[in-house]
Amino acid sequence: MPKKKPAKKPAAKKPRAKKPAATKKQGGAKKKQGGGTARKKLDEEVQSGQRSVVQHPDVAGIRFSQNSVDNKFTDGKSMEDLIAKLRSGEARTGEIGPPTIAGPKYLVMFRVGRKIAGKFKFLQEGDVVTLDNRRLHCMKEAGVSSVPSLILEEDHEVVLQEEYKMTTEEGWNGGRRVVIRGNDSGSAANIAQEWAQEDPDAAQLPTAAHVAVHTWIPPCC
Repeated sequence: MPKKKPAKKPAAKKPRAKKPAATKKQGGAKKKQGGGTARKKLDEEVQSGQRSVVQHPDVAGIRFSQNSVDNKFTDGKSMEDLIAKLRSGEARTGEIGPPTIAGPKYLVMFRVGRKIAGKFKFLQEGDVVTLDNRRLHCMKEAGVSSVPSLILEEDHEVVLQEEYKMTTEEGWNGGRRVVIRGNDSGSAANIAQEWAQEDPDAAQLPTAAHVAVHTWIPPCC
């Protein structure tokens, strides 16, 4: 009898090539970069002379767009250090700002129009609000009276990209105060009492919950 041929082993299946992971949409990247490309374009307009930086004469009247900020800048330097340098004259307002600004530094602000005033009832058309909250806080604390600035309209590309920063609310006194994250000094009772004395008409006083994670900063000017 003819010998049976040994059964062929089934060919080993080649592992399927894994599909490259779908890249996530970068929709949130603009938030982290603070309007990245729009800010860069804005600075290019300043450097080319298409836009002019002007001295805003009323630092005390500028509103914060956020209700709280971290106590350090993105480079790790503390706000307290900058406040001290501004007070001593070691730092000047036109010298402090992100390295992405090629020439003299400035605060980016916008003038409230009908759209923003409609969203945030405590704001009125014509109010000036900053998008650079930490630097504004340092300047207010140091007693700076005027600051180099660019005041944009509320529909400018930078404002639209950074509108997510608008976390201030009426209960936090409409952008006139800001909480500094990362500090732990002060008791809720003492801070509330200090605020009440300075501003009897304040819409809301800080609570123990606020002070548990923040230090409440009363207005300086």
